[in-house]
Amino acid sequence: MARVEPRRRGGLGALALCGLMFALGSCGPPRAIAAGDLHVRLRVPPGWEHLDHGRQQLFRLGERQISLTEREVPWDTLHTTAADSAAVMLAAALRWERHAGRYEIARRETRSMGGLEWTELETWSRLTHTQRRRVAYAWTGERLLILDMDRGDAGELGPAFEAMLSSIERTDPGAAR
Repeated sequence: MARVEPRRRGGLGALALCGLMFALGSCGPPRAIAAGDLHVRLRVPPGWEHLDHGRQQLFRLGERQISLTEREVPWDTLHTTAADSAAVMLAAALRWERHAGRYEIARRETRSMGGLEWTELETWSRLTHTQRRRVAYAWTGERLLILDMDRGDAGELGPAFEAMLSSIERTDPGAAR
C-alpha cells in the first residue's frame, strides 16, 4: 500500500517570505534618497543602477525599471470629499491620464511601513488580464510618493519591487516621528 504524505500548508507563502528576506538581506545598507522634497532611505537590490532625476528616482537592471516619484496632487481641499481625494490620488499614482480605460485594478491592499501608509495596487489589462503591473503610493500630507513598475515583467520585477517597498523609510523633517 502506498504511503500518503500529509499535505503541507503555506509552502508558497513561506517560500515567498524566504525570498523577500533573502532579497532584503542581500540589498546592503539603506541608501538616502531625495525624491523632490521628500527624503527617504531604501534598500536597492544588488546590480540595480540608480539614476537621480530630482523628483523621479529610477532604478534599472537591463531593460527593467522601477521608479520612485514625488508628485504634487492638485485639488481643492475645501470642496473635495474623502472619496474624491482618494480617486484623485489613485488616478495620479496610476497615471490614468495616459492609460484611461486600458487597465483595471486586480488587487488592492494597504499597509503601514517606514512612517507611511501605503496603498499597493496590482493592475492588469482590462481585455486580456495580462500585462500585470504593481504600483504603491503613500500620501505624505502634501505630496504623493509613488513606487511603480515602469518597464518589465511583473513576475521578474516583483522581488525587487517588494524589497524596495518594504525598506522605504521617510526621513525628511516633515516626517512624523
